[in-house]
This record gives sequence, C-alpha cells and structure tokens, in this order.
Amino acid sequence: MMRIDICGYDSPVHNGGPLEWLMRMPEEFRERGLDCRILLFGWAPKDECIAYQYFKANNFQVHFADFQDTHTNVRWLLQQAQNDTPAIFVANHVVPAYYAAGFLKQSGVATVGVIRSDDGFYHGLINQFCSRKNHWAPTAVACVSEFLREQVIRANSLAPNQCRTIPSGAIIPAETAAPKGKKFRALYAGRLCFEQKQALKMVQALHFAKQATPNLEVELIGDGNAVSAIKDYIEQENIDWIKLRGALPTKAVRNAMLSSHCHVLLSDYEGTPMAVMEAMSCGLPPICLSTRSGISDLITSGESGIIVEDREQSFSDAVRQLSQDDALWRKLSTAARAKAETEFSVNACANKWLALFQDIAPPPETIKRPELPKKLRLLAPEPNFKRQDYRLPQGYQWHKSRLYTTLRRIKRKLGT
Repeated sequence: MMRIDICGYDSPVHNGGPLEWLMRMPEEFRERGLDCRILLFGWAPKDECIAYQYFKANNFQVHFADFQDTHTNVRWLLQQAQNDTPAIFVANHVVPAYYAAGFLKQSGVATVGVIRSDDGFYHGLINQFCSRKNHWAPTAVACVSEFLREQVIRANSLAPNQCRTIPSGAIIPAETAAPKGKKFRALYAGRLCFEQKQALKMVQALHFAKQATPNLEVELIGDGNAVSAIKDYIEQENIDWIKLRGALPTKAVRNAMLSSHCHVLLSDYEGTPMAVMEAMSCGLPPICLSTRSGISDLITSGESGIIVEDREQSFSDAVRQLSQDDALWRKLSTAARAKAETEFSVNACANKWLALFQDIAPPPETIKRPELPKKLRLLAPEPNFKRQDYRLPQGYQWHKSRLYTTLRRIKRKLGT
C-alpha cells in the first residue's frame, strides 16, 4: 500500500477551499487503496482545531505541531519522515513543507506542491520553489486552474506532464436547486473581505442590480473584515432584502444553495473558487466577474453560468436576465450541474490525483530513510510568505542549532 503524507494548516476557524480539500481528499485516497498520514501545523491547541478533530474522528493517522519558526517546522516534518518514510510527500500550500520536500527528494521521496490561487502568496511559491531547477523544485505540481498551470510551466522547471490541473473538488448532492417563484434569491458564500473578494463592492453591485430586478433578495454567508462596513452600508441605505447569516457549517451552506436561484462572485482574483463549484453541483447558476484564473475553467458564459465584465451594468443585466428568463435559468442550471459531475466532482478530482501519484511514485527500493541535516540551509525569505515563513534572528538560530546538536550527541552516547 502506497504511503502518502499530506501537509496542511489548521485552526479553529473554517478558512474555505484549502481546508475543505484537506478534509475531503484523504478519504477519497483511502478508498482508492492509499495509506494517508496527515501532518498539521496549527495556531491553536489541537483539540480546538477543525481538521485535527475531523481526522481523529475518522481514524486517520494524524500528527500535529504548533506552528513555530521555519527551521523548527522543517525539522519536525523531517523527523516524521524519519520515523516513517512516505513514498509521496504532498507539501500542499505549506511553506515549511516545501523546504522539507527539498530534503526528502534526496532520499528518493516524490514530492508535490499545490498552487491554489492567483495571488502574491502562490506566485511566491512558484518563484521560490517551482522556478528552480534544483532539489527545491517539487517532483510535480497540482494547480487548481489552467491559468495557474501555465504560470508554473512558464517558470520552466517542470515538464508539462509533471504539472496537472486538478480543482479542489465539489460534492454532488442528490437534490438540485428549483426554479424561482415570486422572489429571485441570490446567494454569496465565502469570505466577506475587502481584498480579493471585494465584498462591500459586491453588496453595492447588488444594490444597483435591485433597481432592474425588484424581486431580488440576497443572502450573504461568511465572515471577514468587511462585515462591519457591509452592516453600516445596509443600515445607511435602509436595505431589508439583504440578509447576513454569518459563517455556517457546510451542510447549511449547501441547503442555502439548494433554496437559491443564483450564486454571485465578483472577486478581483481567484484560484478556482470552491463556492462556485459547490453552487454548480447544486444546479445553481453562477454569475461571476471575469478573472484570469478559474472562472473560465468552470463557466462557459451563457451555457453553464454568466460571466460579467463589471460590477455595474453588466452585472445588473445578468441578474435581470436570469430572473426573468425561466428557460435560460433551467438551461444554465442543468448544464452547471452536469459540468460539476463530469469535470470537478470530488470523485473526478480524486481520480486525477490518483493518476498523478501513480505516475510519480518511486520504486519502493529506491526510497531511503532521510537523515536530519546538521544545519538547515534555506533560501532567503520570500516577502509574499509573511508569517508562514518566520525566521528567528541569526544568532538565536545558531545557538538553537548548537543545542540540538548537543542533545543528539547525548542521545547517541546514552544509546537512545
């Protein structure tokens, strides 16, 4: 049975697509005969963290460490590999795991990075690791959109077959959204933040669209730094047809999608948005602002959803058209669900992952138990990584390294 190590971040707060992927795919991998071990870094006690609790409840082998400085984090990952060496190490979007992957490759372990969004952090991962033709470059990279895959290939470190487009994957429910009645209900599910999602501008766009679609009602599901500003705007404009529901469990979000008539996303940039995939899997037509990454992978405008060019007239026209044209709504609803089932369901995406693993898996006899290097020589910090690549002051790090060396010598003398 092939051993796969999967790295991830964990916290008490549900933070969207990466966490959903982390808690969905290992179960699919296990059903396909893979042995998965989960390695988590958290910013809170493990018993308060969502993914840790999930994996313990579902009988996965899971190891948890408090997130510390990068050198300590890398050493912890290498120690786990020393104790039980995997065939494949999925660094995911965890910065210390990319560094650990560089050392594990020298022991014959295949390594995989994941690029999940069109933003500075993920472009930092591409620049720092995927663009280097040395041991830091992952064996393969999975990108959630075709645009991001092209960016990695352009970095010129991987052959096209080593870089795959694999969306995060959506669950296909038995039910499907129903045609509208007297009201046309639009839904947004995701982070309500200023950057990327432009949540306040989205609310203003919905207010503008209300003029042409008087029967429009809106539910906003999620939390974030724009909530206070949205509440102030709703109160200032005396809006009673927009409801803020806060963050909800996955099942409640799916039920809200099934009782809505369109899903709205007006972000500045995306990877391949999980909420849109989930909406389409419910037969909920999406109305999305055009972005470089992800949206065109999911939506063929006028066939499986509507892509708009701005948050004003183009968006307003799309809402009005979809609310008034029942035949168009049914066409988009049917096509959206069909596309979700065939192209980015959890099952379809898990099969793509399995094919990647089978293609890169090393022969078992070539995998060696990794050695912990006496000194971790890492690349210079990438500014886009921010708190995910925290380095201790150089002198402190030197003393800490000396302490580790002394402790190892004592253990060897004691025979432990």
